[in-house]
Amino acid sequence: MDVKIFSVILMSSNIFHFSSHEIRDLIISTVTIALIFAWPGGGFYIFNDPTFLYRLIIAILIVGSSFIFHELAHRTVARYFGAYSEFRAWFEGLAIALILKMLLGFTFIAPGAVYIYKDYLTSRENGIISLINEIG
Repeated sequence: MDVKIFSVILMSSNIFHFSSHEIRDLIISTVTIALIFAWPGGGFYIFNDPTFLYRLIIAILIVGSSFIFHELAHRTVARYFGAYSEFRAWFEGLAIALILKMLLGFTFIAPGAVYIYKDYLTSRENGIISLINEIG
């Protein structure tokens, strides 16, 4: 086995390890989601809205932390079962979400997903990983 691949697998089993790529994706997704929730609706009225910055900060704190905990719950449980897992942003989904909010005032968010890899993941393990936020 290649040493680099082995070290990546070994690091990914540590639930507290974050790659720089994962941190970047989490930050970009969090800020984008907060911007979408703080945006006042269709149009570009933020330049005349003195409360926009406050709403953005509150959205980063509340929506951002909820989003991060949600995704990290999937990631942590997958790692508990011995799987390699990392969050990856879906930049096209984030762009579509921003455009829909800015132009139509419609909120639809598809920020990305936790990618999970394991040679064999049982149906029970997969179900627990998928449902961890819905039952907790």
